[in-house]
Amino acid sequence: METQGSNENWNGLIRREFKKGYNFNLITELDLLEVVNKINNMPREIFNWKSSQELFYLENRK
Repeated sequence: METQGSNENWNGLIRREFKKGYNFNLITELDLLEVVNKINNMPREIFNWKSSQELFYLENRK
């Protein structure tokens, strides 16, 4: 199922920042925003090595 794979990929990206055993009750809004920013600015093969942030910007400046 594709949804399950997608969820696992997102979990993996989040786990890069918050390792196993991390107490998620300690995450601040700033921590969360930093992780979201890192993920959104990560180049991806599926986007021809552009980030989702770049694509969003390019699409919305038209």
